[in-house]
Amino acid sequence: MTAQHRRPTGYLGSERLTYVLTTARERMEMVARAHWALEMDWGEVVRIAQFLDACRIDAGTPVFSEGDKRSYMCLLVEGEVSVRKGEQILDRLVPGSSFGEMSLLDGSPRSATVLAESDALVLILTRENFQRLAEECPRLVLRMVMRIANMINDRLRETSRQLANGRTS
Repeated sequence: MTAQHRRPTGYLGSERLTYVLTTARERMEMVARAHWALEMDWGEVVRIAQFLDACRIDAGTPVFSEGDKRSYMCLLVEGEVSVRKGEQILDRLVPGSSFGEMSLLDGSPRSATVLAESDALVLILTRENFQRLAEECPRLVLRMVMRIANMINDRLRETSRQLANGRTS
């Protein structure tokens, strides 16, 4: 990566967040490693990468907190994050994972907190950039939305399974 700089904290709301200046090629390679991008062709990866920002997040820093109203999705490139409801850890995510999709799609407040368990590197797609991408590449965004919907469905099914197992134990 070429350099690092700080942006105003209103974007993600943390002083312990460093925006990383990256080349377009670096962002493309990072996007290509994300689980939901595996089915995309290189041209689609190139297009999406133009709408992303790279950020470093210090260990122990919330990427966002339950109830936050800022809408963006993250692709985890390096490090580990945990998804939490209160003190309970719901999931641990590894590089290639994405999170924050629901807020990106509907603009609603966050339903959980995501905490950087280690120093992490994420690519961020803001709701505004997502809407710009939708105007410029509607077919690509439709594919993204379908992939996100499938991921959310998988998570809901897993949660339902866990709840059912918890009730029968």
